[in-house]
Order: sequence, then C-alpha cells, then structure tokens
Amino acid sequence: MSEVVEKILLALGSIFGGGVLIAILIFLNPDKAEKWWALLVKGALNLHFGAKALHKHYVRHDFQGRVNEFVKKNCPALPGAAADRVRLEWVDGSVSKQAILDGDVVVVRVKRRDPEERSFVHAVCLFVSKSLLFKAKRYISSPQGEATDLLFSLRLLEREKPATVSYFVDDYLHPATDKKRHGPTAQIFDDLVTVDRGRLFYSVFLQELHFLGNKVFGHRKDGVIHGEVRQLIEFLKKLADRAVGDTGVDLDFFGAYCRFAVVIVGKSDKLLREDIKPYVGFITGKLIPASVETIYLLAPARNAQYVGQIAEQVGGTFDRYLEAKFTMPLKFKDGETRQSNTYLLILRKRGAQTYIQKAS
Repeated sequence: MSEVVEKILLALGSIFGGGVLIAILIFLNPDKAEKWWALLVKGALNLHFGAKALHKHYVRHDFQGRVNEFVKKNCPALPGAAADRVRLEWVDGSVSKQAILDGDVVVVRVKRRDPEERSFVHAVCLFVSKSLLFKAKRYISSPQGEATDLLFSLRLLEREKPATVSYFVDDYLHPATDKKRHGPTAQIFDDLVTVDRGRLFYSVFLQELHFLGNKVFGHRKDGVIHGEVRQLIEFLKKLADRAVGDTGVDLDFFGAYCRFAVVIVGKSDKLLREDIKPYVGFITGKLIPASVETIYLLAPARNAQYVGQIAEQVGGTFDRYLEAKFTMPLKFKDGETRQSNTYLLILRKRGAQTYIQKAS
C-alpha cells in the first residue's frame, strides 16, 4: 500500500472513526479480510466459544480467503480458468463431495464431518478440477486432464498451505497414480513433473492447452488431439532438460493444432545492440511461413529491451499477448544448474485460427 493511500486512510479514520477505516480496508482487500476473519474465528475456537458452530465458519473462510487470494494473484497468468473465485458449502450424510460452476464462481461442497485440513484439500482439488482448462478438457484425454489437475493442485497446496500436502498425497495423488489401476495418469503426472522443473515450460503447456480449448472443431478426431498432447509433453520435457547452448534440441513445435516456437534472445548486449536482424529474419523467414501461431520470446532480464524491439519488427503479424519476469533454472553442459533472472514475452498471431473444419 502506497504512502499516499496510507495517509488518506488515516485521515478518513480520524474523521469518521475506526469502523469506517475497517470497512474501507475490507473493501480494498476482501480476500485478506476473509483470512483475518478466519483467524479471529480460530481464536474464538481456541477459547471454546461455540466450537461446533464456529468450526465450519473457520474452515469456510480460511479456505475461501486463501484460495481466492491465490486466484486473484495468479489467474492473469493461469490460462483457461472457468472461474475467478470460490465459495464453500457444507453437505451432510451420504451426499458426495462435488463442485458446480455458478457463473464465475465455483461452488465447492464438502462434508462437514471431515477434519479441517482434509476439507481444505477436498475443496482445493474440486475447485481445480472444475475450473482449470475447462474448455481444453473437452478435447484432451481424461488421464491428461487428471494429471494436469493433480500437479496444479499440488503446487497450489505447497504454496498456500503446506501442512495439507500429506492429505493430498493420501487422498488424491496416490490413488490416482496407482500404476496398477491408473497407469496413464501416473506416467503423464511424472512427465509433467519433469516439465515443471523447467519453471517456464509447465506454463507453456497450460498456455497451449488454453489456446487449444478455444478452438472450435467442426469435425475433430479425439485420438489425434490426444496424440498431439502426448507429443507436446515430450517436446517440453526435452526443453526442460536442455542445456544452455545445446543446438540439438528443437525449439519449435509444429502440430496440427498447437503451432508455436521458443525463440531465445540470449546474445550479449553488445551483439544485440548492433543487430537484432537475425531474430527478425528467423521469425519472418521460417516461423511465419510455417503458420506458427504463438512465439515465446525468452531472454535474460537484461535483454528485455531487445525482445521488445524484435516484437515491434514483427508487429504487423503478431500481437503482444503476455509478458512476465521470473527466475528459472538453467542447465549448463558441465552439469551445473544456476538460477537466472528471465524475461518472457508471448506473441500471438493476429487472427490465429479458432475454427478447424476438419482435423487432419
């Protein structure tokens, strides 16, 4: 919160009182306010004030506050989400745990008798299964969708509530990846974990499935799509394991439905300052004729300005879709791995194909 905003809030508080100040803070930070409310309820629980009634309120607000805060921070960079917030409801008796989509809200129903942490895990997994890549899941295989949900749920729980990971492993991960009963899901999950070690490339996987889900098929062949997603995972595994300077690993993927390329702008500042034409020429000479729909311009953070210049040169064909700065591990040929401050700019072809009349 900026210094100016803080002074304004303090002035309002002095004029209208603390109640108005609290109301303003809740309005500006509803997700944090819900987490604060959960802590107050937990304090009352510790003092044994109305334990039964308060318990369900604590779990509900704790879950909603944590997940909604995570969604608010990450949804702009997480493609294909059907909803931007979640609401928890309780069910009793033999009613099964489930989730339904209500507009832009996922209504998650969990059993009241479940322990607090287990309820949180059930709610998170139901939310993810209903919301994440909901369009793409019409086309990819069930094991591919399940493995994607499992990895995303695991990362969400590790980040927001690590104490619940053991419940997730017992209730979701192990049952779903029992190789005797669920061989495909187990293998895909293992492959996606490898992809995710590359930091960027699991995001590329989600992004490409999002683009796939937005396509409308007049006559599609599910087997072809399932096979292409398998090839996509294998391609990204190789990228995640690629050592810096390794020219033997392809950086472009030319599928029937997913057509993209990773362009690494890794030259020194001096070389880039003198000439960015080779990058522009590669895009105009090879990628555009190959009908590539998405370009992932990847560079050390220090080269961000040159990435922008390259994007400007191909602006007649591609629009800026998303940019991000993050740290990712880079492997070197001597076996060492070092963290690198990285800049990413995603370019999306203007008028990229959204209707496919016949799957080839």
